[in-house]
Amino acid sequence: MYNVPLQNMGVNPANIGFSYLTMESDKFICIREKVGDQNQVVIVDMSDPTNPIRRPISADSAIMNPASKVIALKAAKTLQIFNIEMKSKVKAHTMTEEVMFWKWISVNTVALVTDTAVFHWSMEGDSQPAKVFDRHASLAGCQIINYRTDEQQKWLLLIGISAQQNRVVGAMQLYSVDRKVSQPIEGHAAAFGEFKVEGNAKASTLFCFAVRSQAGGKVVQTALSETQDPEEVSVTVKAFMTADLPNELIELLEKIVLDNSVFSEHRNLQNLLILTAIKADRTRVMEYINKLDNYDAPDIANIAISNELFEEAFAIFKKFDVNTSAIQVTLQRRNRFKLLQSRVLIEHIGNLDRAYEFAERCDEPAVWSQLARAQLQRELVKEAIDSYIKAVDPSAYMEVVNAASKNDNWEDLVKFLQMARKKARESYVETELIFALAKTNRLAELEEFVSGPNNAHIQQVGDRCYDDGMHEAAKLLYNNVSNFARLASTLVHLGEYQAAVDSARKANSTRTWKEVCFACVDGEEFRLGQICGLHIVIHADELEDLISYYQDRGFYEELIALLEAALGLERAHMGMFTELAILYSKFKPQKMREHLELFWSRVNIPKVLRAAEQSHLWAELVFLYDKYEEFDNAAITMMSHPTDAWKEGPFKDVIAKVANLELYYKALFFYLEYKPLLLNDLLTILSPRLDHSRAVAFFSKVNQLEVVKPYLRSVQSHNNKSVNEALNNLLTEEEDYQGLRASIDAYDNFDTIGLAQRLEKHELIEFRRIAAYLYKGNNRWRQSVELCKKDKLYKARPPKRLPDAMLYAAESKDAELAETLLQWFLEEGRKECFAACLFASYELLHPDVVLELAWRHNIVDFAMPYFIQVMREYLSKVEEFAEKVTVSGPLLHSS
Repeated sequence: MYNVPLQNMGVNPANIGFSYLTMESDKFICIREKVGDQNQVVIVDMSDPTNPIRRPISADSAIMNPASKVIALKAAKTLQIFNIEMKSKVKAHTMTEEVMFWKWISVNTVALVTDTAVFHWSMEGDSQPAKVFDRHASLAGCQIINYRTDEQQKWLLLIGISAQQNRVVGAMQLYSVDRKVSQPIEGHAAAFGEFKVEGNAKASTLFCFAVRSQAGGKVVQTALSETQDPEEVSVTVKAFMTADLPNELIELLEKIVLDNSVFSEHRNLQNLLILTAIKADRTRVMEYINKLDNYDAPDIANIAISNELFEEAFAIFKKFDVNTSAIQVTLQRRNRFKLLQSRVLIEHIGNLDRAYEFAERCDEPAVWSQLARAQLQRELVKEAIDSYIKAVDPSAYMEVVNAASKNDNWEDLVKFLQMARKKARESYVETELIFALAKTNRLAELEEFVSGPNNAHIQQVGDRCYDDGMHEAAKLLYNNVSNFARLASTLVHLGEYQAAVDSARKANSTRTWKEVCFACVDGEEFRLGQICGLHIVIHADELEDLISYYQDRGFYEELIALLEAALGLERAHMGMFTELAILYSKFKPQKMREHLELFWSRVNIPKVLRAAEQSHLWAELVFLYDKYEEFDNAAITMMSHPTDAWKEGPFKDVIAKVANLELYYKALFFYLEYKPLLLNDLLTILSPRLDHSRAVAFFSKVNQLEVVKPYLRSVQSHNNKSVNEALNNLLTEEEDYQGLRASIDAYDNFDTIGLAQRLEKHELIEFRRIAAYLYKGNNRWRQSVELCKKDKLYKARPPKRLPDAMLYAAESKDAELAETLLQWFLEEGRKECFAACLFASYELLHPDVVLELAWRHNIVDFAMPYFIQVMREYLSKVEEFAEKVTVSGPLLHSS
């Protein structure tokens, strides 16, 4: 014999049983178990039990081959034989019927039992399960517990059991393979054996089976019918008990106890009879309880209760309660029986009406208490409270309070708690009594109670009353404990606003002030609301909630009045001034400017800026931008909304301070569109930081240079090319040749050639003269003289002494140009001009050329003054030279 500790191998103890464990031979143990979410089979080889084999499977059943490591697996109707050592499937088959029982009957054959037949399945070859015989009708409904064969498998035996008449009955089917005949046999165990009788050549097959006999009945009828020996009875009873024959034992005990034998009053036999009936035949228990009198009633009753025979237990308690009076047992035992009797009715039979009738009949406090507990468990609150009051039992006060609160049995709860208070001055009881009085609206009793000595948690009850909306009761309770904050909240709900304000003043809590204030607003008690509000607005963190509350209900006027009144408070802060400004922007825009001018330094300017912008208060927005030194935004706002926001003086002040110079040019465009007559004033302000070239380009693009002519003159001192050219163009367009000549002479940073080229085509001769003048200034003497010749500029004009042509020729220092001009005069017949030019270009002309021209054109008389001057000049030079020679000696010396 081997002792295999499966638990030590990691096998779950719950899997060590007939449903999971099989042992087809002394070689292997096979156990199915589940580890986590995975099904496994554990195979213990008895030759090496310390190294079990574990394999994952998904089968419902597994049995090991009795000789080799081959396992048969079954999952529903699918069968499989698997060789563990070879790790290969030997064969598989799917049955048409469910296999109810299976077993290896040899090393290569498995027997399969279904509801209708028995099959043999050989693991050799490719054969499928073959039906051997059909099950006999006597095994219908039986649980198959075994299947056996002889060694030659010629005799087959199927064994099953079933329950019949409160006992297990065995049924067997013996089948001859050779004769193909079945024989039903009553029995529950059987075996085949081989025995060789002396003289026989072959061994004989023996068949042995077991079945229960009627020995017990024979003992009852014969052996004990006349005996009076207690020892014989005792031995017989013990034999029946040891054989586990309860039905036969009942029959035996009835014969001994009920047939007026000498053992009829035997206490142990009566106990045994009832207990055996409880175990084997419950229908007889009530009969035995009523017939027998000498048994251990309390113990038997408790056993009956544990076996759910409640009526029988109640009958025992009821019978022996009556009997106790007759035999004068002690009062304590009688009370205990009553309690047990009540308990059976309540807990086991569950009939509270019968329990109530019983309680009224016995009228015991303990019984009433027991009934009350049961009624409370079944939520019969009123009935439970009545029972507790009759029992004068306050012990379950917490359960009663909870149940009554849940079911709103407040009137009954008051009665119970008043009874409980008389028994015990518990704080919990008195607290709940106050709440119950409040629930039943007994305010006078409530006030009287709290005014006297008590151990109740009045504050706690007040909070509960407040939460449940019982404000009158809460008012009394809060007033009693001087909780003015909660009292104020309660008074608000009662509509007593003035009293609520007075309580809030005593509480002096911001939270209380807020609650009362909001309630006054809801009740449109704005005067009281303002009183409360003045205590709230001084706290910056609370201001937003207050404002939102007023605004959400549309009380803007009252909110503004509250904040206006608060500005004079000692603790006035920026938030108040800011929020009032925002309210003005939304609801009283006409008052906002005055407010800002007075208190701009005490408001949160960015916040008010947003409000002013949202309300389109552009003038106020500009004012705030200016104070906040956001000059760029101020200028943009003025230009975007000139009707409301623009004023000349403020705009000039602001635009001069902007950081973004791009705004200068936006301002110029704005003035062109909106105030063109003031444009030059603006340019005067902007000119120190203005890019004059860009300004000129801007005005040129919009064709408005003539508008800004004063600006151009004022900045021409910078000698800016763009400014000079723009102004010169304007003077040209205006035909102001004098102004143009003055500009050209004063400021030379411009494109002179370009201007000269434009002016030489001008219709006015004065501008063409300026062109010639410009050419001269750029050393283009020939172009200048040619232009003068073209316009016949050979007459002198005051205050000039010489005509332009002669002057420019003389200034050119070019003899050829001067001689060309002389020839042109002669060609034009301008003899007087010829004579004047001789003197104008005196130093440039060659006397011989002049003499030739005068002689050829017969104008020697006109040239004579020139020659006289030349002669005089030459003579002066000769004389001067002669003087130098005289002083220094002769130039040549004889050798």
